Amino acid sequence: AEQERIRKEIEAKESAIKLEQEKARLELEAKQAAILADREAKDKAQLEMMERMMRMMEEKEMRAREESRAREERENRSLEEAKLTAERERVESERLKLEKEK
Repeated sequence: AEQERIRKEIEAKESAIKLEQEKARLELEAKQAAILADREAKDKAQLEMMERMMRMMEEKEMRAREESRAREERENRSLEEAKLTAERERVESERLKLEKEK
């Protein structure tokens, strides 16, 4: 009877140890999962920030291209106007010259 009581006591202690080990394993898994989730959240936030910065840079480049195109168009218009003015002055000069010759 004494041996049976001792055997049951040992089994109970072994069972308690196994439960403690399982509890510790589960707690460790939970901590690892929390660390992983935190890391994933940080990675996601960093990725979103990088995407926002890329969009901002793309928008800035697009505005710069539009401004450059508009500046080029203005310069081309000014050049055309200067050519037309020079042509008008040349024609007017020719007309005056012809009138003097008459």
